[in-house]
Amino acid sequence: MATVSKTAKCAGCPMARLYPDSNFVPARLGKGLRLMIAEAPGQQEALEMQPLVGTSGRWLRGGMDPETGRHHGGLLKQANIRDEDVTYGNCLSCRPPANVFPTDGEARSYISEAEAKQAVAHCFEAHVKPLLESRPWTRVDLLGDKALKIVAGKEGGITRWRGSPLSIPLLGPKIIAVPTLHPALIARDQSMIPAVVSDLKKNTVIPPEFYDCYPSLDVVEAWCFNTKVFAYDLETKWGTNEIICVGLCKERFKAIVVPFRGAYIPVLKKLFENAEMLVGHNLIQFDNPILFNALGLKDETTG
Repeated sequence: MATVSKTAKCAGCPMARLYPDSNFVPARLGKGLRLMIAEAPGQQEALEMQPLVGTSGRWLRGGMDPETGRHHGGLLKQANIRDEDVTYGNCLSCRPPANVFPTDGEARSYISEAEAKQAVAHCFEAHVKPLLESRPWTRVDLLGDKALKIVAGKEGGITRWRGSPLSIPLLGPKIIAVPTLHPALIARDQSMIPAVVSDLKKNTVIPPEFYDCYPSLDVVEAWCFNTKVFAYDLETKWGTNEIICVGLCKERFKAIVVPFRGAYIPVLKKLFENAEMLVGHNLIQFDNPILFNALGLKDETTG
């Protein structure tokens, strides 16, 4: 396949000057208004001049591995997303040497830090920005750390931000983006498949949440009055299981955090004495035994 000339497309980009024979990999346009932005092309993407057609792409979009002959992937299918509806792009439009992104520390072997930043900025202005502005996207999936930082401007890494609905500064305050793990990670660790599928299915509408982390005693007493069914969760000191606070929720998107001390404790005791149904994670093995023992109550779940 002939190389796409980068003279016009990437004039002024250090990567184009350093590697003039590398193929330009444009976005693949889908039929719908969903955009997925990954990090950079790999070997197969550079050969086919299409984003996300290599190993990572097969895990995301489904496909046959030519080396093993096995079919794998299909994260989109699991999330009920049609591949033909999705537009795919990258933060970098050419393959970096050894698949090392130019701003990574290991990339100093082939490009200076200053030119690396210049290359990424150039690619954003010349290719990513026009792509973001090309359609009224209703959803943008940011795949991996680089897309999270470059497109959404968020620091701290993908594991901190994955699944969090975000805005894209270039497109204004509207929440349309959700970051998730890069499919290259899924190729190495399939235990994270449910997390990625959940992120891909996540609604970008942020619910009207209300959390009272420092409620007064009056607020707690009013909250607990005649409450029979609720969810709760404990926060304890590691190693000693000393209770720090109790999170309580009886209505969607609303919760209070009650400190486990002083006059709050008798109110909590009455609340749990009168409870008819408790909802939570790991109640039987952890929360109930610790809390009920601290309150001097019998834990009916363990007899």
